[in-house]
Amino acid sequence: MKNIYKASGGDWGGTKVDDAYMKFLEDMLGKETIEEFKRSNMDDYMFMIREFELKKRTVDPVKSVKPMIFRIPFGLLVKNIRGKKIHEVIKDSPFDSTVSIKDDKMKVNVSVVTNFFKTQVDAIVEHVSNLIDQSIIGDIAAVVLVGGFSNCPLLQQAMRTKFDKHTNIVPNDPELAVLKGAVIFGHKPELISQRVSKYTYGTNKSAHFIEHVHRESYKVKDENGDAYCEHLFSKHITAGQCLNVQKAQVEKNYLPFNSNQIAIRFPIYYTLDPDPMYVTDEGCHIADELEVPIEGSGLARSVNVRMIYGGTEIEVEATEVATEKVHRLRIDFLS
Repeated sequence: MKNIYKASGGDWGGTKVDDAYMKFLEDMLGKETIEEFKRSNMDDYMFMIREFELKKRTVDPVKSVKPMIFRIPFGLLVKNIRGKKIHEVIKDSPFDSTVSIKDDKMKVNVSVVTNFFKTQVDAIVEHVSNLIDQSIIGDIAAVVLVGGFSNCPLLQQAMRTKFDKHTNIVPNDPELAVLKGAVIFGHKPELISQRVSKYTYGTNKSAHFIEHVHRESYKVKDENGDAYCEHLFSKHITAGQCLNVQKAQVEKNYLPFNSNQIAIRFPIYYTLDPDPMYVTDEGCHIADELEVPIEGSGLARSVNVRMIYGGTEIEVEATEVATEKVHRLRIDFLS
């Protein structure tokens, strides 16, 4: 199998639907009421969340337009809210016509419940649509939904409606599909021969200073008085680049900055930016560092550096040219 697009997406899972439900309760009963209830009745609060977690999996307006019923914990049911009972507060809220309460059961119009899902479902559908539009491999035959939120009938219906010319597949136990895939990949990493890098990887370097191009504060002079710019990002892998697993990428040559230098340090940086200029740019992070001892003296002592992409890790290989000594650093992005 070959990866054709880098990992992407957003915070659009089922927990955001839970957040929307809690926001609905806050809008209806008051944020202070819900926060105080949470502080003083944590067990009841967690029960309310867990019950919604189960109920939300059954929301399907195509099969039923009946109001959904949610249990209201006793601690919230008997609470005095700004001098009113809970049913009085609901009657005075914007949800008067869509929410009613009897005993410990709250009936909520299905249109209100459906709205809890709208932001997440719309975001997922739009994102997948953009990915398919950007595809460079021709027609895509199928869309596979995995993860716990894939059980959501609203998401499944939205995907089938939007991608009616594609086969939409929801495997059994979609919440376990990602885990099973990770286990299979761990045992047989050769199953995926090509990946697309999510990040740009590289190290830092110095280069001859160019006026009006390089940052003045990064100007330094070497022992010969020549002006250099430090902290430049030297790219080895670019975000979005197709990488053959276990194949070395571009090799670059580096020289010491001082003639009496006894080692060259190679901090390894990563960023989502496909074309960073400096390792200090916003979004650049350091993953690890490799220090390569260099023998002798002078400025002509070079080190060749290359990166080998291994799927979940990157191996940095630095070779001192004069001695052919090889130094390696393995960066595991799962740890």
